[in-house]
Amino acid sequence: MQRLLAVPGRATSGGTITWGSGRAPWRVSTALALVVAACLAGLGAPLAQAETSAGAERATPPFGGEARLGNIELDRRARSFRVPGTVKRLDPPLEYLAVSRGGMKGYEALLELDAGGRDLNTACILIGLEPPADGTPRFQFDQEPIAGQPVGLRIGWEAASGPMEVDAGRGLTVQGQEAGEQAWVYIGSQFDPGGRYLAEDTGTLIGFVHDPISIIEHREGLGVGAYGSVAGNASLLPAPGTKVWLRVTNLGPAGAGQPARSE
Repeated sequence: MQRLLAVPGRATSGGTITWGSGRAPWRVSTALALVVAACLAGLGAPLAQAETSAGAERATPPFGGEARLGNIELDRRARSFRVPGTVKRLDPPLEYLAVSRGGMKGYEALLELDAGGRDLNTACILIGLEPPADGTPRFQFDQEPIAGQPVGLRIGWEAASGPMEVDAGRGLTVQGQEAGEQAWVYIGSQFDPGGRYLAEDTGTLIGFVHDPISIIEHREGLGVGAYGSVAGNASLLPAPGTKVWLRVTNLGPAGAGQPARSE
């Protein structure tokens, strides 16, 4: 594995780069992503163990990270990456699947990840994701479905019997019932008028109430208009404080220069 090297860009922080400006600032060519990806390496440390919950699935196939971007392990052949973190909270109300460590919306987030907005978004670009040209949420709690490339999200952890993973939607409940598998899309967050990348500044990474600042959002919206209805699935996920990982996969068709996703 290789570590991503700093590339000249609009702003750099911790070896990452910021491209562009405006509502969809992270649209870059596949060629540029490939150049950046050519500088990649390293491997992550094992995660702590937690007991297996009923209904959790074996993590198959195991993650084969080929490169590292900060704390994020990438497998570009599978068009996937994995980022470590912890279970933040299970109690309602929840409005975000994941925030950065110390993110301002942590009090409403299921997971706290060991990655900032710049690194997470750069990883999304490197697996072939691009923000929609139009159709991102107009405002938080917008009830219109979001256009965007489909993304798969899975939550995993090390149990006593080995690595386990579940679809991220199954890690949530709506009015006490397991939400089941859900549809997620990449939107890429936004810059403010002063040029600050908002996902980095706020720690807002993945939401389900159609927050335009999120990098990944729920396509239809979950719990929109029903505040307090979404909670963590305590019967399936490990307890708050348990080390976990979030696996993000590009589910769309492979574009030019992007390897096909392994099944």
